[in-house]
Parts: sequence; C-alpha cells; structure tokens
Amino acid sequence: MRVDFTKIKGKSVVGQTGKLFGEAVDIEFNTKTGELQSLIVKPTEYVLEHFKEMIVKEGNVKLPFRAVTAIGDFVIINEEEIG
Repeated sequence: MRVDFTKIKGKSVVGQTGKLFGEAVDIEFNTKTGELQSLIVKPTEYVLEHFKEMIVKEGNVKLPFRAVTAIGDFVIINEEEIG
C-alpha cells in the first residue's frame, strides 16, 4: 500500500470494532526498501490499559502497519493484527 503520510497524520485511528485507538502521529519505515513498518499513535486510555506492552517513546504506541486496512476520514485497523 503506497501512503502519503501527510494524508494520515493527525487522523483518528479506529479499530474495526469501533474502538478509538488514538491519533496518528508518525510512521516507521525500512530505509532500504521504503516499506512501512509501524504506525505511531498517541493512544487513548483504552489502548494504555489494554496494550501496555506496545508503549514506546514519549508515551506513544507502535502498531504494525500491516494492521491498517483502510485510510479515509479515519485510519482503520484490524485489531487481530496487533499484539
């Protein structure tokens, strides 16, 4: 999936079940291949409670980019692909 990060930065990240995960703040990618690896999200309380092991620098969480299923008004993620 080719993604222009400026189109997703600041968007709400929502699970397929409707749970709000937070706001997209950054991405990580492989510098050699350009492959997107992770979506960095400023988390909601729900994520802080249920995905503590995913917390990274500055209190944000790192979600595998493979979990992203759609990008539109929101970034939709498949919750089964994380953790």
